[in-house]
Amino acid sequence: MQSENSSSKVGQQSDDQIIDRGRGPELAGTRITVYRIMDYSEDDYSPSEIAAELGITELQVQSALAYIREHQDTLNAQYRLILDRVNRPNAPSVEQGRAKTAEELRRRIVERRLGKGAHDRPVRQ
Repeated sequence: MQSENSSSKVGQQSDDQIIDRGRGPELAGTRITVYRIMDYSEDDYSPSEIAAELGITELQVQSALAYIREHQDTLNAQYRLILDRVNRPNAPSVEQGRAKTAEELRRRIVERRLGKGAHDRPVRQ
C-alpha cells in the first residue's frame, strides 16, 4: 500500500514526466503516449504489468496514471477524436493507389529499391 506522501509525490511529478511534442501527451524520454497507458489500464493491467510490457519503470506508469486521473475528461475527448479519425476509411484516391495484395506490395518494394518505382524520377545528367 502506498503512503499518502508517496501518492501525492507521484501526482506532483506527473506533469513533469509528461510532455507533448505534438503526438499527444507522452512519457518524457519515451514515445509512449498516455493513450497507450490508458488502453492497458482499461484492460485491467496492473502498473507492474504495464511497466513490464512497455519496458518502462513502474514509477513512469504511476506518473502517467496520475496524469490520466488529473486530465481524464480532456484525454477521453481527445482520444475519441483520434480513434474516430484512424477508424475512418481512406479517401478513394488513397485506396486506389494501395497495393491490393502482399505480393503486389513486395513487388513494389523491390521495384523501388531498383529505381523502377512509379514515383522514382530519372536522374538528370
